[in-house]
Amino acid sequence: MPRFFRFLGPDGQILTPSESAPAPFTAGLEQVWKGLETDLQLVGFLPLPTDAGRIELQEVIVSRIIHPMTDEPLGALVLAFPVPELNVGSAAVSRQETMLLGFFLDGQLFARPRVMEQAHLGILESELRRVADRASFQRDFFLSLGEEPYRVFYRVPNPGSPLLRAYQVCLYSLADEYRDQRQLRLAVLGFAALGLAGALALATLLSHGLSVPIRELVAATGEIQRGNLAVQVAVRSGDEIGRLASAFNDMTVGLAQKEEYRNLLNLVSDEKVAQQLLAGTTVALGGERREVTILFCDIRGFTERTGPMPPEEVIDMLNEHMTILTRVIKEHNGVVDKFVGDCVMAVFGAPFSRDDDVALAARCALRMVEERKRLNLSSRYTLQIGIGMATGAVVAGCMGSQDRLNYTVLGERVNLASRLAGKAGPMQIVIDATTRERLADSALVEALDPLQLKGFEGKQPAFRLSEVAHAA
Repeated sequence: MPRFFRFLGPDGQILTPSESAPAPFTAGLEQVWKGLETDLQLVGFLPLPTDAGRIELQEVIVSRIIHPMTDEPLGALVLAFPVPELNVGSAAVSRQETMLLGFFLDGQLFARPRVMEQAHLGILESELRRVADRASFQRDFFLSLGEEPYRVFYRVPNPGSPLLRAYQVCLYSLADEYRDQRQLRLAVLGFAALGLAGALALATLLSHGLSVPIRELVAATGEIQRGNLAVQVAVRSGDEIGRLASAFNDMTVGLAQKEEYRNLLNLVSDEKVAQQLLAGTTVALGGERREVTILFCDIRGFTERTGPMPPEEVIDMLNEHMTILTRVIKEHNGVVDKFVGDCVMAVFGAPFSRDDDVALAARCALRMVEERKRLNLSSRYTLQIGIGMATGAVVAGCMGSQDRLNYTVLGERVNLASRLAGKAGPMQIVIDATTRERLADSALVEALDPLQLKGFEGKQPAFRLSEVAHAA
């Protein structure tokens, strides 16, 4: 039943006995009457005194009274009831569900009896004073009471009421959730640690399975860089690493074969020509026109000397002789074109040319004579050589067929150099007029009587080369 009821007259004033109306109600009477102009009924909360002299929160209902026939306002009925939620005690805040704590009104917290310690209620009441004035109709905040975490919900149950604004306050204990959160965090960390340990163990096994063959591949690569093409690595599996090791072994076999081919090619052709062929810049059939110096060197009296000699001894003698001549030709950037019996033919200016090809050829010829003289002091074969040189235009390239090619030079200058070599005396060098002109004042030469050479019309001027100035 209502703890308090009053009637308001048509003018909004409390009818007798007005002196018994509570002060909070009479203070807001004007606002209540204005509210009834638009609403038939108003609901709010007021702190009202009880018969025992205590202040309790009451739910106040104000209903407008109108004439049933004319709708003329006759007054209003005011009833105040105890708030039922505040009359049920609780020994402690439940941790299983949100619990109604009480109402906050006019800076005071009206809580359910025995709901929590008085000190905690004071802390909560202070925090509500801080946030209530700027709160919307429904808000929440977090608060620790003692060692327990709580989430506090508060809302306005009667928004827009002209009566004092009251806030319904509910508490929700977060202790269980925080404990579950900690347990979940520990479980996650535990599983993560186990997963990490397993991943590290698996990574260690995998890295060991990868690092060993990779280290072997790195070491084998170093061996290849040092020229050891016979190196092989162990194929330990059929996966990508195993296929890589197998491919590496196939590569080393291929490299060894190519190196063997390169060595064989260097043996049967000049090194510069071999490099050009391996680089894929071979000269097409028919060749190209080049300005070169041709050098022929043969042994004087070779036929008479080797007639009574066994063939094996002749070969040994030629190998010894040609080895030193070939080295001298290469040192002077010449190309060994061919060996014909006791004769060696060298080219300066093809397949690669230099500005000083003629001077290099002249120095090479003089050095060949010096080396042969030096070899005669130690070898059991004492030989005399003659050298012929001619300079001019020739055709240089790979001659032969598509199946069998030989890099050489052809032309009238080649024949002239060969004929001049035949006219050279022991340890003499005979050059043509073009070579003499190219050497200019850098060479010491002696003019010879013009020579009648086979295959040439008229006599050909010739010079005996004695000395060439060294390059600056």
